[in-house]
Amino acid sequence: MTGPARGGGYLDVYPVPELSDEAKKNRAHDPRLDELRAMGMHHCWQKVAAKIGMDAFLAMWRILDAEEQWRHPKGGLELTLRRYRSYEHFQRNSYIRQLAKNGSSFAEIRQRLEESFGINLETKRVREIVMIDL
Repeated sequence: MTGPARGGGYLDVYPVPELSDEAKKNRAHDPRLDELRAMGMHHCWQKVAAKIGMDAFLAMWRILDAEEQWRHPKGGLELTLRRYRSYEHFQRNSYIRQLAKNGSSFAEIRQRLEESFGINLETKRVREIVMIDL
């Protein structure tokens, strides 16, 4: 005796209905976000928790809290986070160096930056970025 040729899953004649936006919002809401608000957590950290998820936020929080260097004498944590723009510059500079390593001229690098990212750098600045690695 053999089983059915096709099994499991939903039949095509019974489509799964789309959830309304409100239902999606309610389904995705983590009640622990409300706890952050109730305990007076700064709104920026609440946004971070909502964006990355509470489990990831709590893991990050535990890691930061374990670093004694960031503990404030009166309680809480006092840490410094670089601006996001510094990461963008790092990525841009890595891209420039890679293009130069692959044989692109400074003019070609400037053109690629302008076309791909809307970044307009002077040739002098491109040269300085490339020369850092040499």
